[in-house]
Amino acid sequence: AAQPHRPHPPVSGGASRPPPPSIPRVPVALTTFDENHLPSVLHKPDPMTPEAERQARRRTCRFIEEAGQRSLRLPRVAVATATVFFHRFYAKHAFQEHDRFEVAMACLLLAGKTEESPKKLDLVIRECWKLRRRAQQQQQRKLSQGGDSPSMAGSSPSALASPSCGDNKQIDPKSEEYARLKERVLLLERVILHTIGFELSIDHPYKFLVDCVQNLNSKKLLEAPAPSGNVSGRGAQNSQMVQE
Repeated sequence: AAQPHRPHPPVSGGASRPPPPSIPRVPVALTTFDENHLPSVLHKPDPMTPEAERQARRRTCRFIEEAGQRSLRLPRVAVATATVFFHRFYAKHAFQEHDRFEVAMACLLLAGKTEESPKKLDLVIRECWKLRRRAQQQQQRKLSQGGDSPSMAGSSPSALASPSCGDNKQIDPKSEEYARLKERVLLLERVILHTIGFELSIDHPYKFLVDCVQNLNSKKLLEAPAPSGNVSGRGAQNSQMVQE
């Protein structure tokens, strides 16, 4: 019968075994973006400054939040997902190539489907158009008074003077502008999907913060400051705010 293999005892006399070979390090690709190398900053012949690029992102994100939560009544998660889609889209495309408000509409439409809160395309177009038109009218009034409104900076003059706008703040579903917006949003939805590589599962950081707050509440380590009045009521409002 074959004898089982037994390890040899260490060699005496001061001899030592050679050290094991070192494991080579695998370089990790960085996923951060340098704002000086973003497509909008490098775009020719009309590049944006990094400050203008950041400002355009902030303003459009406020538009997405306003349209998503107040106008479309989307859940907070869907609005956050739309914002992520927007940032990832313009990490590979320039603001000069695509109208940022049309991209915002497409992001809201896609995020609603992704987070199981779909909204009809007609509703998205009407509500987003109404919100943008209201801001454009406010800008026109401020410009007529000699001021300036930063909320809609970068809007084209043709959009401000669209014949289908009117004063009722409603877009005509039979107008050419509505047909153009509908076709454009559907096209941008497909472009966004290809841009983000069909990666629709987004892990938002605030979910982990909610778990942390709930853990602190269960251990009674977190107290909501209340200067006076109904302490329990204020605590319930804070809890509801975190849950949303």
